[in-house]
Amino acid sequence: GNDRLVMVSGESLVLWDLNQLTRVGTRSAVTVPWSCSACPAPTAKISPDGKAVAVIDGRRSTVAVKGLGNGLDSTIAGADKLLGWSPDNSMLYLTRTESDSSGDQRTFVEVRARRHGMPLVARWRLRTPSSKFGLADDGKLVDLSSTDHIRVIDPTTGQVVQTVSRKRVQDSTDFAPTEPLLLGDPTGSDGGVTDVDVVDIATGGTRRLATGAVFATAASRHHLIVQWNTGLLEVWNRSGTHRQRAIMQDASYLPSADETPPATAGALIAQQRTDRNIVVTDIESGEV
Repeated sequence: GNDRLVMVSGESLVLWDLNQLTRVGTRSAVTVPWSCSACPAPTAKISPDGKAVAVIDGRRSTVAVKGLGNGLDSTIAGADKLLGWSPDNSMLYLTRTESDSSGDQRTFVEVRARRHGMPLVARWRLRTPSSKFGLADDGKLVDLSSTDHIRVIDPTTGQVVQTVSRKRVQDSTDFAPTEPLLLGDPTGSDGGVTDVDVVDIATGGTRRLATGAVFATAASRHHLIVQWNTGLLEVWNRSGTHRQRAIMQDASYLPSADETPPATAGALIAQQRTDRNIVVTDIESGEV
């Protein structure tokens, strides 16, 4: 739901109740090994019903799945990226890279059932870089590896269910998948300048949202978010046609590589500042 915040710290998982003024939380053990001081922060993916969380460590070697209020507690070894949960909460999608007999690396998408042991129910070969993939709100995989078209893929079978032409040819380096719109963050052509586009994945139509020193982008169910290198946080409607709010933040809100990226839920955004404090902001009112 939109009333809880999950934080992974050390070997603990903390669940905060955002309805409480004191941010009352519960702590439970989670088997995610400490990585290293230079490694990325652990990444957490909460199931749509808010009753389970999958956490991958900074080395991208272990996935821990923990029930929030139930007895689910499983560990998956060897995974390298969490894609997310299916809309019906029953499946977890992740990627795993392996070397064949000749030493060539191959990446597979694995489908794991949400029950004790997280058993493998499907697996298929991913033939493009996993960094170009994202899981959309409707549970489909969005493939941006091509510069002239977008592929929409069934994550359970690997079958392409839709292909649409892109009206602007460019190489997307980062994106926040949404349905029916996709917020892209492709690097601009003039060195260090970032072009942020909103792409309609039904038609391939593209709208330029921002050009300049963009630090990060994010998307929630009702909003698109652009954070500039100055700290300014812009909140847009989902279609990218109207800027709803501008929230001035300072440089402490710009996380480094070893800090947790912003997480959104409903009208809330949780950000880790450089002093390691977590700040939750209502992006509709601007209140912290």
